Amino acid sequence: MQDKIAEVISKHKDAFAWSSANMPWIDPNFLCHMLTMDEKVRPVVQRRRKFNEDKRLIIREETQKLLKADHIREIQYPEWLANVVLVQKVNAKWRMCIDFIDLNKACPKDSYPFQA
Repeated sequence: MQDKIAEVISKHKDAFAWSSANMPWIDPNFLCHMLTMDEKVRPVVQRRRKFNEDKRLIIREETQKLLKADHIREIQYPEWLANVVLVQKVNAKWRMCIDFIDLNKACPKDSYPFQA
C-alpha cells in the first residue's frame, strides 16, 4: 500500500504543496482563528530567548518564507509575547515552532470547535 501511495505522489508531485511558498493563493483570512480568552488571566510576556548566530539565521529564513507566502504578517502585541523554539528534525534540519504554553492556559477549552 505504501509503495502505491508513493507512486501516486511521485507521479503527481506538482499537485502537492511542499512548503508554504507553494501556497501563496490561500487567503490568510481563511487560515486566521480568533481566540477566546479568559478575562481573569493576566497576559504573560515570556522572557526573550537568546540564540546563537546560526539559529538566528534559520529563524530569519523561516520567517521570511512565511512572510513572502503571506502566511504571517507583522503585528504588535506587547501584552502577550511568545518565543520561537527551534526543534531539530530527524533529517538534521530545523523546525521553527512557537511556545504558546502561557497563551494556551488563558484559552478555555472548546468542546465543539467546528460548530458555527
